[in-house]
Amino acid sequence: MSDTDVMAFWKRRRELEEQHDLKRKALEAELHQHTETIDRTIAAVCAEMGNVSGAALEFIRFFLENLDELPANFREYVTLWQKENISNTAKLENLKTELDKLLQSRADVRKSIFALEKEIFQEISIITHNYTSTVAKAMNEKIT
Repeated sequence: MSDTDVMAFWKRRRELEEQHDLKRKALEAELHQHTETIDRTIAAVCAEMGNVSGAALEFIRFFLENLDELPANFREYVTLWQKENISNTAKLENLKTELDKLLQSRADVRKSIFALEKEIFQEISIITHNYTSTVAKAMNEKIT
């Protein structure tokens, strides 16, 4: 077993660790970006939910059911509010769908980070096993 063998092992291990660090940093940056986007989307969902209040919906439902009995200007107001509410509800549903996709995407990135950790562990285990086998073989040859 020569110094070159030892140096080659440590060089290869260092290369693997550096590659792993670069990949991990990229995945962590992506995870951070997803988390920030999710936070903004949650804030938007909360804001939209504030626009679509349950009590207000019940109040307007009552007026919609009795629309024919309302004065003309009030009918127009109720109709406009209903259109705006439909728009807010649609926007809220779109935000919820977007949030679901973002959460799934973030989960995928986390899985990628885990897979990367597993991969680097396996690669280092293999080169370490090969190195220790080489050392053991060299020691046995010296003994015999």
